[in-house]
Amino acid sequence: MNQQTRDFIRDNADKDIRLLALSAKRLPDVDMPFALDQIVGRQTAGKKLPSWAEREGIVYPPHLSMEQCSSEQTARYKMNLSSPNPHPSSKPSHPSFLIDLTGGFGVDFSFMSRGFERAVYVERQENLCDIARHNFALLGMDNAEVVCDDGVDYLKSVDHVSVIYLDPARRNEHGGKTYAISDCTPDVI
Repeated sequence: MNQQTRDFIRDNADKDIRLLALSAKRLPDVDMPFALDQIVGRQTAGKKLPSWAEREGIVYPPHLSMEQCSSEQTARYKMNLSSPNPHPSSKPSHPSFLIDLTGGFGVDFSFMSRGFERAVYVERQENLCDIARHNFALLGMDNAEVVCDDGVDYLKSVDHVSVIYLDPARRNEHGGKTYAISDCTPDVI
């Protein structure tokens, strides 16, 4: 990201995204699609992911990924459900290990991974993996590994996992909503 794009994002953080889009031709040095994703992403995160919105430097994904990601409240709930709680009198035979096979923007993973010794985020889209690597480093997630791969293929390479998390995309290739589990990506059945 160049300095003009960075300045545009900072100077227009609270502005109406539709009006900003009209200025694209007047600002050829600004990566306008990226800048608009960042502005609207941060505005959305202010309500949906307040702790992320407060963090300077978080990179936001395109609109669909922001729309589909969990809220912070929901991600915290999932964290409480998935946290490994080995029986106090027995020592686990394996380190605790979380795999998120449908990483997306990484909100659920960022919260759920906190209770695990090892955590792997798997996502097929390279741009989301790049965003996740950047944001996870910024969030201090030292136990997180980002893998760009098909989740089902990656799962075949793993011996032991404590928790497997899946939140398949519920949209078809045309952006329409799907309802049957077999129409989700990946088909978890």
